[in-house]
Amino acid sequence: MRLPLKSALWTWITLPLALMSVISSVSVMDSIDRCYGELTENLGWLSRLDHAADSFHHVGEAVDSNNGNQTGTEWRRAVENYRSRTLPVHSGSQTSRHVREYLDRVEDLLSDMEFAVTAAGGTSGRRGSPARVRLRELYRRADGELHAATRYVWNRQSDVTAALATRWHYLNLLVMLSCVLAILPAILHRRYQRDVQFREQAEAALRESEQRYRSLVECSPDAILLHRHNRFLWMNTAAVRLFGAQQARELLGREVISVVHPDFRQNVISRWRSLADLGTVPVFE
Repeated sequence: MRLPLKSALWTWITLPLALMSVISSVSVMDSIDRCYGELTENLGWLSRLDHAADSFHHVGEAVDSNNGNQTGTEWRRAVENYRSRTLPVHSGSQTSRHVREYLDRVEDLLSDMEFAVTAAGGTSGRRGSPARVRLRELYRRADGELHAATRYVWNRQSDVTAALATRWHYLNLLVMLSCVLAILPAILHRRYQRDVQFREQAEAALRESEQRYRSLVECSPDAILLHRHNRFLWMNTAAVRLFGAQQARELLGREVISVVHPDFRQNVISRWRSLADLGTVPVFE
C-alpha cells in the first residue's frame, strides 16, 4: 500500500512542475519573439541613421561652402533631404524612444542653424566670422547627437543579442526539464508495475511452498499436531485417526490431556514439566 501512495505522490508533484515548465517555456518564447522584433527594428534604425548621417554630411559641406546666398539654398535642400530620411516612426519600443530623443535634439539644433542662416542672409561670410563659427559649432553638436544615436542603437543591439542568447539557453533547459518531468510519471508507473509483479510472484511462490508443506504434513503417516496452552490448534489426518475422531474439528480447542488415558495423565504432566525445565525427556514406552 505504501508504494502506490508514493508513486501517486510523485506523480502529483511532477505533473504540476511539468505544467509550470511548459507555461514558463511559452513565456520565454514570447520574450524571444519580442527580442527578434527589437533586433529587426534596430536594424531598421541603423539603416535609417546611416542614410541620415550621409545626408547630414551634405549639411556640413553646405556650412563650409563659400558660395554666398546660393549656398544657403543648397543648405536648406540638404536639411530637407536629411529630414526626409528621419521621418517619425510610430513605435513604443525602448530603442525608438531613445533614438527619437537624440533626433529631437538634432532637430532643435537644426532649427537654431536655420535661424542663424536666415539672420545672416545665407551661409556667406568669412570662415572666421562669428556667424560661420556659430553655424559650425551647431553642426558639430548636431552631428555628435546623430553619432550618439547610432552608438546607442549598436549598444542596444548587442544587449538584445546577449539577452536573446540567454533566453535560448533558458528555453532549452526548460524544454529538457519538461521532457524529464513528463516521462518521470511513466517511469514511476513502470517501476510500480514491476514491484507489484515481483510481490505477486513472491506471494504466489510462498502460497505454493505453504501448499506443498501442508500437503506433506497432511499426507504424513505419522501423527503431527500443534497445541498451545494445553489445547489443540491443528492436527493432521493421522493424528485424527490416532485419537479415534472422525474429523479434526472434533478435537480442536480441547485440552490435550483429555485424550490421554487417566492412568497416564500424571506421567504426561510430569514429562511436560521436565521438557520445559530441562529441554529433553527420556523415552517412555
